[in-house]
Amino acid sequence: MRHLFVSLLLLTLIALIPIQTFAETGMLDLIPHDALGAIALKSVNETGKHSDEFSNDTNIRPVVQPSMGMKMALGWIGVTGGLDKDAPLALILPDARKLKQKSYTARDPKLFIDNLILVLPFSKLNQLARCFNASPKKLKAGETVKGKGVVFGKYFKVYNKHLVISNSQARVEEYVATKSVATKMNSAQIKHANGGDILLHIGTRSWGNEWNE
Repeated sequence: MRHLFVSLLLLTLIALIPIQTFAETGMLDLIPHDALGAIALKSVNETGKHSDEFSNDTNIRPVVQPSMGMKMALGWIGVTGGLDKDAPLALILPDARKLKQKSYTARDPKLFIDNLILVLPFSKLNQLARCFNASPKKLKAGETVKGKGVVFGKYFKVYNKHLVISNSQARVEEYVATKSVATKMNSAQIKHANGGDILLHIGTRSWGNEWNE
């Protein structure tokens, strides 16, 4: 009887200990809270599948099916392997004030492109890094690595299970040090935003005085 009591007591204590769970990365987790704007996809596979279904159901016949368009876009920037097609990805335009500018209005288009941030999920870092001629070994060590993409990408850094890519070293390092927009929202808002296939984020905080004109 004593052994039974001890066993029941241990089981009760174990049941009372909170179990820590780790939520999967959502689209909002990839977007900095102070970003000027961003577009995120839930995943290449899921967003592509649902986009194709929507196209077929509505009799919209684009020249290229959405799923094929995504593959072509990824191929255009040089991604040939290592991408996790079941995880979110994002393209981000950071806060212009980080560039000591009130806005991007009338800025050199090249500077606009050079400050974009692309965040790609990886299943095999070695393969994805080689698509951009970046050292997998240095990336795994947590370094900001120089590389060269086909059309975009000069600096790279690993952030959780994603590869952060930009033409600007400062943008890459600021990205990993900045809290996500998800930290500024409640659980209901996060669930709603992450529930779609595509998320368009517009950061009103970055509009500045131009919004009042």
